[in-house]
Amino acid sequence: MDETAKIKTLNQASSVKRDLEAAADNLYRLNLSQEDTDTKKRQYEEAVEKIENLKVIKLALAFDPSTDFVDKMWQIVAQKMGEGIVLDIALDKSLIGGVVIEHDGQHQDYSLRRIFNAKTKL
Repeated sequence: MDETAKIKTLNQASSVKRDLEAAADNLYRLNLSQEDTDTKKRQYEEAVEKIENLKVIKLALAFDPSTDFVDKMWQIVAQKMGEGIVLDIALDKSLIGGVVIEHDGQHQDYSLRRIFNAKTKL
């Protein structure tokens, strides 16, 4: 199975990329033919390129999300933007609740902090 298909977070992408690069560096230890080595190395390079081309969607949350929450969030975002995405999730307790989303240079704030700040300015 394509390991890159399982990637949902930026941390996972970095981890898989490191593993692929290490595997490519260790090919000579496998005693493969030059043709097999070249094929494997090309497969690793293609997988690394897929990872590097994933679109990063930054999410700031007021809580540390569970794995199930991340999976559901990824499904929602992938439904709207396509599957070539990866989530970069940060904890920001000052948001109080909700989420701040950044992608393609756009910043969308759906946090309670923004709502409270807007109310106090009135």
